[in-house]
Amino acid sequence: MNFYDFIFENSSKGDIAIVFGNEKINYVSLKKRIKLQSEKFNVYKKNYIVITENSPIEAIVDFFAAILCRKKPVLVNSNVQINNWEVISKELQKNNEDLFGLFTSGTTGEPKLVMYSNEAVVENCLYLAKISNVRIGINELVLFPFSSIAAMFFQILPTLMHSGTIFYTNGLDYLSDYDKLSFDFSLMTPSLFSIIHKKSPGFFKNTRAILLGGEPIDFEVIKKFSQHYSDSEIIIGYSLTEAGRILAMGNILELPMGSTGKITSEKDVRIVTTNNQSYGEIQFYSYNKKVWVGTGDIGYIKDNYLFVIDRMDNMIKSSGKKIYLNAIKEKILNIKGIEDVNVYRFKSLQGHSVGVEIISNLTEEETIEQIKVVLNESELPKKIKFVKEFSLSYQGKKVFLK
Repeated sequence: MNFYDFIFENSSKGDIAIVFGNEKINYVSLKKRIKLQSEKFNVYKKNYIVITENSPIEAIVDFFAAILCRKKPVLVNSNVQINNWEVISKELQKNNEDLFGLFTSGTTGEPKLVMYSNEAVVENCLYLAKISNVRIGINELVLFPFSSIAAMFFQILPTLMHSGTIFYTNGLDYLSDYDKLSFDFSLMTPSLFSIIHKKSPGFFKNTRAILLGGEPIDFEVIKKFSQHYSDSEIIIGYSLTEAGRILAMGNILELPMGSTGKITSEKDVRIVTTNNQSYGEIQFYSYNKKVWVGTGDIGYIKDNYLFVIDRMDNMIKSSGKKIYLNAIKEKILNIKGIEDVNVYRFKSLQGHSVGVEIISNLTEEETIEQIKVVLNESELPKKIKFVKEFSLSYQGKKVFLK
């Protein structure tokens, strides 16, 4: 069975497939448009089709039309600038089992092409279509632009498999659309979830399951918020774009404190340690590249649960001691009256030093005194900035000082 049939074999004729503003398309019309577009693509000499995000409906049509005529669709993330198409074109023209590609900048800010095999995509779809106790894929709200692997694997493909309806929205209409309709499943960053909940407690009460991922999570804060949603599942997910797999997840109320989730496949995750330490770099096995890929995170595995200590580039040395920025963050967040904190490193005469941005209900003097109590001398920040709120990127991630 080809991937097109795999997704659409059980689609219901009259069901609405996609909604974007005033545009609606049902499954019959969607499949007709896909087949017509596939005939146009079929005459192209190149074996790949580049898809930009002018319209979500057109993007979905182009994606499956390319697959239907055995060409590789390549989704280009809206924040990616591609300068060297010649090198990229050679990579895309390789005759292999790749199903589709994604251009993304990820957390590094550097454009990269990631390819996904048919086997890996099918496996993800089957697994992610049933990750929670509710049947995902009836009503989905997807933030546009959408070309992230999380949106594709968690929302778009599983929803189409179940004849569900994808409601596309943009950043300006996100809250009003969410408030007007109830959704079975939603995907967002912990930052966005926290900010919306603080401004409107109970806002997500009609959502049956919410998956949080894409950035570090303030475990205690999210766990506290989740108690307001007794009828909803708050799921934590952890993965790596290059691996093309979601390999740790779970309901936050059932996870050990600080865990990023239960490992879904033991053979696909490993910890590379040095000097007999109990922690090390977290690596995932990439089925596309057939190699182990580093996540850039430092962590450990205990009782089949994955714990992330910090980013490798978030560790500095001070007086010969290793200082982890997330450890500093956790200590400061435990101070009563501290709402949120960003801990970052910056270059100094000593090499690297620690700086913090803080949202605090205490006075500046009280905050500084409390920080001196909870931190060791080597951990004390050289820069402290008090702010009222953190900015968010278009993806809903916090924008921090660096």
